[in-house]
Amino acid sequence: MIHLGRADGIAVVGLVLGQILAGADARSEALTVLRRSAEMYRKLGREAEARSVEELSRELGLEK
Repeated sequence: MIHLGRADGIAVVGLVLGQILAGADARSEALTVLRRSAEMYRKLGREAEARSVEELSRELGLEK
């Protein structure tokens, strides 16, 4: 995913993949992917989406 080099793809795919990983109880990996997704949303200037991804991480119990 990171090798695409496209922030928009990384942001969107990361959001979906992070949820799948969380559902599969791969919590550490899910958190890493969701953090990267939020980072890419910020790179694109999409702060609201970045905050949404961070809120999702908290709702999934991955972050406090």
